[in-house]
Amino acid sequence: MREGCLGSPWITQRTAPRRLPEAPGAYVLLIRLGRRLSIELPRLGTPVLEPGWYAYCGSAHGPGGIRARVLRHMRKDKKVRWHVDRLTIAAREVRAATFLDRSECDLVARLLEAGFTVPVAGFGSTDCENCPAHLLRRPQIG
Repeated sequence: MREGCLGSPWITQRTAPRRLPEAPGAYVLLIRLGRRLSIELPRLGTPVLEPGWYAYCGSAHGPGGIRARVLRHMRKDKKVRWHVDRLTIAAREVRAATFLDRSECDLVARLLEAGFTVPVAGFGSTDCENCPAHLLRRPQIG
């Protein structure tokens, strides 16, 4: 899985510090859960996510841009601030793809077109009027 369906190479936790841009933009986290995960989410209940690959689409426009945000997501030792933190803390693996010329909503739309599905309506998109969720589940292959 060297390149994502969005045409950008996946950046691993090992290569992230030198490959992530400090510019503002959007990103996709590819998160691999190795076991079932029950997560308590304010306003969304307690969904159970099955093992597999998930894609989380986000944006970073603050200090440090994409680099600062994605490096934070890849850390295990962090205060839970966003819904996706519950997944990244439990993940077996987290990869990222970055996009300086797209919005997180554009990335969600493209992944849905590619066959990704919505595991939890509203996850990561409580402030978004366009997307059913910013967390998507990768289709099973084979």
